Order: sequence, then C-alpha cells, then structure tokens
Amino acid sequence: MKVGEYCKKAVVAIGSNTDAAEAAKWMRKLHVGFLIVHREGDALQKPVGVLTDRDLVLGVMARDIDPHAVTDRPSVRGRSPAALGRGAGSHQ
Repeated sequence: MKVGEYCKKAVVAIGSNTDAAEAAKWMRKLHVGFLIVHREGDALQKPVGVLTDRDLVLGVMARDIDPHAVTDRPSVRGRSPAALGRGAGSHQ
C-alpha cells in the first residue's frame, strides 16, 4: 500500500506559541490526537515538530505543570518530523 492510502488529507497545525491548554482544546474540538507544530510567523508553516495527546498527558499533566504556561518545548512535543510523499511505499 501507498502512504497516501493511510493518511488523512487535512491536517491540523498550531503555532509554536500555542500553549498546551489551547492545543488540548483544539484536539478535543477537532477529534484528533496529533497536531503539527510550526514556528509562529512562518508563512510556509514548515513543521518543526508534532504534539500528541500522549505528549500532553505525560509531558504536562503528569508533571503537574500549568498547561497555560507551556508553549513550544521540545521536552513536551516530538522533534524533527519526517515526511514521506504520498506515493511512498508503506514499508519505507
């Protein structure tokens, strides 16, 4: 199978200045558990990381960190996202 057959066509991206509480609200509203993070002000919105619901639970909530005080922290979000073209095989 090709990667394009597995992935969603629309993705949700947030700016790096979005706090963890706001990110969680977007996840809930849009019924997603994964957000692309881009640098605030980058017109191309080039991904610099990803944020998952698991990142929020383990990186913020389980550490008793104020979710309104946490923005772009590599210790919370994943780093260096990899990209594959739609035509790439699922084994790559």
